[in-house]
Amino acid sequence: MKEWYTRFYEAAASSEAYTEFCRRAYGVSLRQHGFADTEQLHLAAEALQLSPESRVLELGCGDGGIAEYLSDRTGARFHGIDYIPSAIRQAEERTREKADRLSFEVKDMGDLTLEPVAFNGALSVDALYFTDEVSTLERLVRGLAPGSPMAFFYTHDLFDGHEHEVETLEPGGTPVGRALATLGLAFATTDLSPQDCRYARRAASALEDLRPAFEREGNQFLYENRWAEAQGQQRLSRLGRTRRYLYLARA
Repeated sequence: MKEWYTRFYEAAASSEAYTEFCRRAYGVSLRQHGFADTEQLHLAAEALQLSPESRVLELGCGDGGIAEYLSDRTGARFHGIDYIPSAIRQAEERTREKADRLSFEVKDMGDLTLEPVAFNGALSVDALYFTDEVSTLERLVRGLAPGSPMAFFYTHDLFDGHEHEVETLEPGGTPVGRALATLGLAFATTDLSPQDCRYARRAASALEDLRPAFEREGNQFLYENRWAEAQGQQRLSRLGRTRRYLYLARA
């Protein structure tokens, strides 16, 4: 997985086809990888009550595009962590003149160590799939001021052979929901499943149009990954076997 994401960030940074795909699928090109379009990012900004007084830790920030976008809109300060060195290097180089608001660090969220009360907000956009949720969230809370808002985007799918686990589609049944409950953290959710389905349709349409451009660049692997993802999400949506939530909890 680490090798694939290293390749992804290196290719996406210079791919005009991927830039155009993001613009069409998400509404703005942040060279992102995930399911959160601009509508969803604005929901997160509202949920976190972002302002210049905000000190937000983003888990799995990639190349920092989302942190930069939200910081530019709200003045909030972000510190992003990701375990892909090339992604962090891109983030630092691109935002050098915004270092008063944006900082980045190569760090695996599964090995999170934070100073107490280091932040007053936390964000994760489609990143908690790659860690032990209970351990990571427990460590995260230790670095947040009491009462700090935490916003997590998470899509949970029931793949073939797991249809009997329908209860895991409920907000409290997903890995994130269960982790928050284990830690005794109350949470609210916004069901973004309809938006997820619309995103998958937009993504598929954009990719169909842009396939020749990806091929000319030699970036077929970018196309193939996002195409398989979009087709898979549309299929699971038709079967009623996928849910997407924005979880909001407080430390």
